[in-house]
Amino acid sequence: MPRIPKPPPKLKVGDLVYLAYDAFGMYGKGIILAKHSHGDWEVYWFGERGLFIEHPMDLRLIELPEDD
Repeated sequence: MPRIPKPPPKLKVGDLVYLAYDAFGMYGKGIILAKHSHGDWEVYWFGERGLFIEHPMDLRLIELPEDD
């Protein structure tokens, strides 16, 4: 059975994200600062304390718990 690729998440500036392949949380969390014209995102990684350009397929949104 062929594998159906998932579409990239709907991202926007200000979203909190993590890397899709970071199963152990080594890279930590980041915040999206800007979108580049070629579709990649500029992300500030809190753990690395730096800006990096990331492909949207590599990013996952952090789901925050809802207030009760």
